[in-house]
Parts: sequence; C-alpha cells; structure tokens
Amino acid sequence: MKKLVLAAAFALFASAGACPNKPGYIVNGLTRMPTGLYPECGANYDSFSRGNSAVGIKWVELYRVSEVNSGMKKVVNALSKKHYLKVSYKDYGNYDMVMAYKNIQLNKVVVVQIFVFNDDAYMGISGN
Repeated sequence: MKKLVLAAAFALFASAGACPNKPGYIVNGLTRMPTGLYPECGANYDSFSRGNSAVGIKWVELYRVSEVNSGMKKVVNALSKKHYLKVSYKDYGNYDMVMAYKNIQLNKVVVVQIFVFNDDAYMGISGN
C-alpha cells in the first residue's frame, strides 16, 4: 500500500511539473496567459516535450488553443512588448507553422509552434 501511495504521489508531482512554470502566465512566466489558451499537462505535453528536447532548450509549454489566429496574435503581441523580434517563420499550411523570436539584449530565443492534433489546435512554446 505504501508503494502505491508513493507511486501515485510521484505521478502527481511529475505531471504538475509539466505545466507552465508559473501558473496563469505563458512563455516561461514572461506574460499573463491570454484567454483562449488552455495548458496541456498530460500525455500530449510529454510527447511534445520529448520532441523538443534540443540542445539549449530549457523549458517547454503546450496549450490547446480555442481560436488559433486570436491566440497567436496575443502571444506575438506579448513577445513584441518584451522586445522579442521575429527571426524566422515557416508556414506549412493547415495551421501548421513554426516561428522563432529573439530578444537580442537578453540573448533569449522563443520558438512558437502551431499544429493540429486529433482535431484540436495546439500552441507549443519553448525557449532557452
């Protein structure tokens, strides 16, 4: 019984660490979470995180998005206000795109990915 309780506690804390680092904020705590973004903290997050474990990536966030264009605009505006400039953009069509932003003064990079999985739109955000 004790092992079962410890395993359940570990699973709970392991999944809690998968959500945004600062609840209510996005981009590693950079700005408040806009409406229409819903944190993903389970299996979808785990899969996305493993796929984005490149050298230099220190944090990864995943959100289900209710309205892609509105959600994207809110994130881009938040990055712009914090002096991030778009340095790369690739649109693969059908809400499948990747954008990279850089804050030159802080030498920080944020990558935003939009994609559809199982009929839901997602926004993945990662950075150094």
